[in-house]
Amino acid sequence: MTLSLRNAILISGAAINLVLLVLFAAGLYNTFSLFQFHQIPVNPGMLIQPALDNNGDILFMLLLQVLSLITVLTMYVQFRKTASPEIFFFLIFILSLGMEGIRILPATAEVLSLPPFFTTFVVRSLYFSRFLGLFSIFTAGLFANGMQYQKLSIAFGIILLTAFTLASTMPVTESVLKSGAGIYMLNIFNIMLVMLTIQSLSVINFIIAWIRNNNRDYLWLALASLMLISGFELSLRGEGIWYRAAGFGLVCIGTVIFSHRTHEVYLWI
Repeated sequence: MTLSLRNAILISGAAINLVLLVLFAAGLYNTFSLFQFHQIPVNPGMLIQPALDNNGDILFMLLLQVLSLITVLTMYVQFRKTASPEIFFFLIFILSLGMEGIRILPATAEVLSLPPFFTTFVVRSLYFSRFLGLFSIFTAGLFANGMQYQKLSIAFGIILLTAFTLASTMPVTESVLKSGAGIYMLNIFNIMLVMLTIQSLSVINFIIAWIRNNNRDYLWLALASLMLISGFELSLRGEGIWYRAAGFGLVCIGTVIFSHRTHEVYLWI
């Protein structure tokens, strides 16, 4: 994969994230507007309050989207001339965080009485983004262990195909489609075991790279990966807003550590 193609993929991903951020805002606005238009007897406070009290679903979906967009654009400017597969797959993982915002869209679909296909499509898109992100972090660890740069295109194609296949075949049950939150939300629980395995292997990859290369920077990358993964899970599923705030903080710190330590590994200027 050439640098120009890699950069084009990242810019395209950032553009998609920007569109999703707009859709998130539009979906949230339309949900409030449609409740008013249809004169549904719901106190607006019941819709706004979950953003803070109900584990911060809305708030942290927005923060993850903003973080994803800013991080990718900033690191693209800094490293657009650096042929580092670790940075490329790390940024794919960061881009996948921006997909979380589409969880707001079924709220509008429910009020508009759109066919179930729409919500199912949203769930499968989330499946795809979660798997793509985790496979990307896992693959970054493989390149840290000596996988040749020439195989980057093959690796990227494999994780795309695998994520798409899994997202297409995973069951979408009623429990996945609905939750008890004030605004209609989606939480994906039935793939947690598979994801936990991938998450563990992703961190182990960098620990192995540390042992093989006798370079503590890889140990820092393992720590950063652990912070990113655990912080992402906390920001989505933490029991209480402070747990989610801590999770978001871990994602931010992990992002800084990962980019800085990868810079040290490659001695970038």
